[in-house]
Amino acid sequence: MSEWLVVAWVLSVGMDWRVVLLLLVALTVPLWALGGIAVHVLVHRPGTSTRSAVFCQSVARELRTGAPLRTAIADAARAVEAGSIGASLESGSLLEDVVPELRAEFPEIGQEIGAMVAAVAETGSAAAPLFQELGDLALARVETTEEIRVATSPARASIAVLVGLPTLYVAYQLSTGTIGDLLGDPAQQRVALVGMGLAAAGLLASVLLVRRAL
Repeated sequence: MSEWLVVAWVLSVGMDWRVVLLLLVALTVPLWALGGIAVHVLVHRPGTSTRSAVFCQSVARELRTGAPLRTAIADAARAVEAGSIGASLESGSLLEDVVPELRAEFPEIGQEIGAMVAAVAETGSAAAPLFQELGDLALARVETTEEIRVATSPARASIAVLVGLPTLYVAYQLSTGTIGDLLGDPAQQRVALVGMGLAAAGLLASVLLVRRAL
């Protein structure tokens, strides 16, 4: 009854009907809703970003066309939606001053790009080949990460079965009140507590094994 009161209230305040439908599903069949959320997260999880590689290669391309280093970095930063770096350079900041921003925007190669920009700004050496090499390095790291993700997908699926299914089962038992009924019966209380302890110990051991394997 309380679930329907919640649904009626959110409808009365003008909430989107699709949100209300999701809320209703979560209230009536929470286990299925949890499974749907898990599938949605797995399907729509973000892929490995190539922003660092695109940025470095864009800088190298701009430098080869004759653009100054400051302009090349500013234009490449805007191309990958890192406008704060371009704004800093256009406002008169020194190249050394934007090194922390570069490290924050491109953490995959943060140390390398920071050291390279600082060295180029100080020595004035040719930067196009360096940025090209750094872009190739960032792209190689992306490819390696994707290969590792594909290679370990069976292991991660096994982990989901090993840890996820027992967790869902325990959650289902808690939602239906079965465990509460067992604990309320003095004749079964001790056995129920032992079983819950064994289940918790098994889940904890599984999580520790997974963390050590990863």
